[in-house]
Amino acid sequence: KIGPRVPPQKMRVVTVAVIIAAVAGRPARRPPSPHAFISRIHEMGGQKGADAGVIYVDSFDGADPTGQSDSTSAFQQAVDAAYARIAKGSLIGGSPDHGGATVHLGGGEFSVSKPIWFGKGGNVRLCCGTIRASPAFPAAEHVLRATDGEDLTVDNLMIDCNHTGGGLHFHNFLRAHLKQIYIFHFASTGILVEQGHETHISDSFFGEYNWDETHESVPKTLTGTAIRIDGQDDWISDVVVFSGLFGVVMTGGAAVVTNTHIYNGGEASMVINAASVRVLSSYFDFNPLVLVSPVAAEVSSSFFLGGVGLEIRSSGSESFVSGLQVTGNQFVLDVPTTPGPWPAIRVNESMGAFKAVNDTVIKDNAFPPQTYGSFVGQSVTRQGTVVRRALRQEKQSLWSFDLCDELAFPKLGIEHAYHDIILHSGGFVQSAMRTPRGCIIDVELSEAADATVYVTAMQGLGWAGAVQSTPDVAIFA
Repeated sequence: KIGPRVPPQKMRVVTVAVIIAAVAGRPARRPPSPHAFISRIHEMGGQKGADAGVIYVDSFDGADPTGQSDSTSAFQQAVDAAYARIAKGSLIGGSPDHGGATVHLGGGEFSVSKPIWFGKGGNVRLCCGTIRASPAFPAAEHVLRATDGEDLTVDNLMIDCNHTGGGLHFHNFLRAHLKQIYIFHFASTGILVEQGHETHISDSFFGEYNWDETHESVPKTLTGTAIRIDGQDDWISDVVVFSGLFGVVMTGGAAVVTNTHIYNGGEASMVINAASVRVLSSYFDFNPLVLVSPVAAEVSSSFFLGGVGLEIRSSGSESFVSGLQVTGNQFVLDVPTTPGPWPAIRVNESMGAFKAVNDTVIKDNAFPPQTYGSFVGQSVTRQGTVVRRALRQEKQSLWSFDLCDELAFPKLGIEHAYHDIILHSGGFVQSAMRTPRGCIIDVELSEAADATVYVTAMQGLGWAGAVQSTPDVAIFA
């Protein structure tokens, strides 16, 4: 039975009165703590068991998301729970697929005194918080360890190594995705990759020390390497290394390094001792790039600042250079920390001379003069395997060009050369180029003239090795 209709205005008054009475009977509400808020999110999706898709570290006994006490055991239990989750599929060799199980730090800060180990399956993710090594953490270890697994994603994570040990260690691992990671205070390595295949490191920051960091108990001496890779087909992109003895050390081949900025290092920005490595669009800031016996290597569209350049280092008496391409780079002097000259290319044969240099091209790089400071007008020494020079003389018949300071491999000599001539006076002359003397070219005219002679010399072609000869009589044709 329908009762009498209540006017809308009276209904609103009654409704408001009921709400006020209900609120007045409760204690005053306070905003939840951040941890309590995260816990409510956990209730909606985070669990402990093997059936959980998202596993929160602080849901395990002994976890302290404030970082005040040791959480090693709870953290390891969370990781083990992710690897206990078995999906329908399988990965290489029949290893289990864990269905995208995520170990979530929930924005917490966790202290660990031992490495956290990942299982041998795959399709697992770790994310979203901070891990700090405790003072008791072993110096020979890394905070996170993974071996013989596949498809592990680590992202949105900070790892503070506390000046002891390293950050991540992957051994014989296939397809790790490491992105948006901030690793600092590493004493050994930020990320160490041994063997394995296709590790991708991107959008991350690495530093052994911060700019303004001082520790009375820890002397600020650099010992760490941000990234060390000894695997195949790896990729580093959009990475900044702001402190470390070395930025990147690469001993695994077929790799790509792109959009990487390295500075504040103790020695080389990057050392590559592997074949088929490409370094593209990167920034070497006051620390050089070192290529050890490079084969099928490429350095292009990169920026070298501070009078530093590229060192081509011999690994021994049997070493050689083959297929090296260095093109389209900028070498800028700025305010160098060492006295000049500042060679763009430094050939280091202290371990033994190169047996051969072939299929190598170093050209089309830029060496702009300094426009400010106390080094105005000076620049990094122009060097390459293709050298062009021009010289104008009056009433002369012999033009001599010493190209030793510009040839990238002065000991190699000149393999091919040609010349052009422009006469600035009347008449007609014949010209010929003598056989090069090491890295010196002589162009002789049939008679004295006012002329500009242009020469182009090339080396590293590998046609017949360096020309070994003595000056010969020019033959005019």
